[in-house]
Amino acid sequence: MPPIEILEPIATLAYVAAVTNRIKLATSVIVVPYRNAIHLAKELATLDRLSSGRVIAGVASGWLEAEFRALGVSFEKRGAYTVPHSQRSKARVTLEEVEGRKIWIEDIHALCLRALQTETQVMVKREDEQAFAELNGAYLKFVEDAARLLYQVFDADKRIADFRIACSHLESLHSHDAVSVIANSRCFIRISFVVMMVGPSFYRSLTRIG
Repeated sequence: MPPIEILEPIATLAYVAAVTNRIKLATSVIVVPYRNAIHLAKELATLDRLSSGRVIAGVASGWLEAEFRALGVSFEKRGAYTVPHSQRSKARVTLEEVEGRKIWIEDIHALCLRALQTETQVMVKREDEQAFAELNGAYLKFVEDAARLLYQVFDADKRIADFRIACSHLESLHSHDAVSVIANSRCFIRISFVVMMVGPSFYRSLTRIG
C-alpha cells in the first residue's frame, strides 16, 4: 500500500474552501491542547468567515499520553484547554449529626470544596468567568464521580452520622439532566429510600424545566 499522507487540517481546508462553493469543510479531530487555543480559535473563525460559514470543527482533549510528552504538554491538565464554559451543577446534601457534635454550613461547604476542587459559583464577575471555567476544566468529572468524591469526605467526617447526597448536572446541550444519588448505608439505603426518597418530585427538585 502507498503511504498515507496526513495533512494539516486547517491549511488543507483553506485550500479546499478556495476551490469549492457549497461542500462543508469538516475536520476529524483537532487535539486542542497540542496548539495555542486562542490561535486555533482565530484560524477556525477566519476559515469559517472566508468560506461563508461552511466549517465544522471537531475538537477533543486527546488521549495518547506519549504524544503529550513529545510536545511537552501536560497530559493531566489537558481538560483545562477544552472546557470553554462552566455548565451549572447542583449538589444537595442532607445529613444527620452525631449526637453531641456540631457541623456548621461553612463546614459542609469546605467538605464539598475539598472533594470537588472547584469553588461554588454564587455570583461571579465577568472578568472571572474564564478563570472559573479553567478551574473546572482542570478537575473534570462526571456527575457520578462527583457523588463518589463527596461520599468519601462526608463518610470520613466523624461529626456526621448519616447523609444523602444528590448531584445533578444541568445540561445545556441535551434534553435531560444527569442525576446521581448516593447515601450512607447505615440509614438511608433501604426499601423506603427507593419508594419514598427518590420519587418523581425529588428529581424535579434537582432539575429544571424549559
